[in-house]
Amino acid sequence: IVAHNRYWSNNTDYAKQNGGIFNFIIDEDGYALPVDAEFWRYLLSTAKDEWNLKVYEQDWLDNEYSNLNELTADLNLGQMWLLQMGEAAEELGLTIQYCMPWPRHILQSVMIPTVTQIRASDDYRPGNMNWRLGDTTIMAHALGLAAFKDDFHTVSNESNCRFNPEPYPALETYVAALSGGPVGPSDTATSFNKTLIMATCMADGLLLKPSQPAMSLDSTFLYHAFGKGGPNGEVVASYSEVSGYTWYYILAVDNKDKYDLKPTELPPSKSVKPKSSFPESVALQYNLDGTIKPGFVSIKDNSGKIPLDTCDRDNFEYWVIAPVFPGTGGALLGELDKIVSVADKRILTIIVLGDEYVMKLRGAPGETVNMSTFDMNSGRVKTAVCTIGSDGTGTFAFSDASNISC
Repeated sequence: IVAHNRYWSNNTDYAKQNGGIFNFIIDEDGYALPVDAEFWRYLLSTAKDEWNLKVYEQDWLDNEYSNLNELTADLNLGQMWLLQMGEAAEELGLTIQYCMPWPRHILQSVMIPTVTQIRASDDYRPGNMNWRLGDTTIMAHALGLAAFKDDFHTVSNESNCRFNPEPYPALETYVAALSGGPVGPSDTATSFNKTLIMATCMADGLLLKPSQPAMSLDSTFLYHAFGKGGPNGEVVASYSEVSGYTWYYILAVDNKDKYDLKPTELPPSKSVKPKSSFPESVALQYNLDGTIKPGFVSIKDNSGKIPLDTCDRDNFEYWVIAPVFPGTGGALLGELDKIVSVADKRILTIIVLGDEYVMKLRGAPGETVNMSTFDMNSGRVKTAVCTIGSDGTGTFAFSDASNISC
């Protein structure tokens, strides 16, 4: 359970000035601020005990600071407020999300380990631009914070919605899955896209995230600054890493010009340093029904470029770069019905036994997992349907791209 809280009103019943028992600063312009460590212990412990609170979301941080004069006049007041909030959460085993933060709030989280995530976008409205997280996630990831895209609709015909229909539900879902943070579909109970929602998680709801969230490529900043040297659009990349192998995911949106993306433009993982060398891999696009889009690119030692076409928000491009396993003639694509086809929460380990690569899988008991490989010679995909056992684990193995088993 995540509890959302807006700004503090000067009419709050908790304040001594209004008959309460806790110390607050009251501002005549409508805002207030708790300055009492006991208040946070009371508020959060009550919420935890009575309705099992797990995450406290402090929203309207920007409004609180810009409207409460004391916060901009007192150098230490803002820090004290956030520290008191964080210390109470830590005592109770809760975590915190900062919402609508300024850079000062995000930087303050370095001193507050219970702050584990931030809202990395503006408020969601169907059709707005709050899917553009690539720049913000750079800062969030550097500070060890998960980036939350805010909620979103997975269908365009949302009923009982006071806003316009969502024109790009697939884009919203892909961005949420690649953010590395919470995923919040906010459809009604009778109007939702199950395929898109389940493409983000296991059968039990555990999110399938990349090891590093999607962030804007350095080359996109080059284009913004100089009009050359990078793609003319929103292009982000993330990766998953399991047992020394790396899978890259590239999302391109609103790309106004064709652009050949070089492997050297991708971020380094622990096992891959693109600027010096790149392992033999295949780059391709796939649909969530498991089919491969026409055209794939073979990459070896930084040769091979990913041809990003012009695209918009409805027809965005999504590429996966999968490593070719030595001796197999094939690449492990993973789950082609998931946005993050290889996630370190699903594939726990990869080991070599004889001439086979054996993967330990994790999932909900009884869950079926569709594991796919790609044959570099034939350009074909082969899929095995694996069933997770009662202990929540399973296996998948292959010795070559056509000889696969569970």
